[in-house]
Formats: sequence, structure tokens, C-alpha cells
Amino acid sequence: GLWELRNRDIQTLSGGERQKLALARAIILDTEVLLLDEPATHLDEVYTASIEEFIGNIMANRPSCTLIIATHNLEQAHRLSKEIIFLRAGRIQSISPQNSQRCLND
Repeated sequence: GLWELRNRDIQTLSGGERQKLALARAIILDTEVLLLDEPATHLDEVYTASIEEFIGNIMANRPSCTLIIATHNLEQAHRLSKEIIFLRAGRIQSISPQNSQRCLND
């Protein structure tokens, strides 16, 4: 959780702790759209799993919120998304997670 971080200087927080803090800020602001750019970049597997769980909890408790994630991690996109918008050579293709591998191979 974030409670134990409340008295720490932000400069002393790890990348994962900063990501959680940024997500918490978005929750407090009650945004309609949550836009995340590479939410797990430079994080180890433990923090990546923690961030993904945190995002999942946010979305489960805010069904009207739209989540948009920019990521190069296709596996993460599969774990967090119902629909993937795949960019290739400047073109957008809206595809289901099940068909994304086929699109990559074309």
C-alpha cells in the first residue's frame, strides 16, 4: 500500500512506488479516462505484478472509467485489456487480444 510511504520524500521512492502514487492520484481526481504510458517500464517482475494488480483493482471498482495503456509489452496488454488497438507503420488496427499474435505475424 501507499500509507507507509506518506512521510517519505518522493525522490526516495522506487519506480514502482512512484507508479502507484501516480495511479492513486488519478483515482483521487476521479478521472473518466486513465491514460498510462508504459506503466511497468524499468520495473522488476514483482513491481510489475503489483502495478497490474493495482490497475485491475482500479478498473474493477470504476466500471465507467476507460483505461488506455501505451505499451510495447504485448503480454501486459493481454493481461490488462479487453480490446487492443495495435499500431503498425502508422496504421491503427482494432483487434481482440486473441487475434493480436496473428496480426504481429502478418
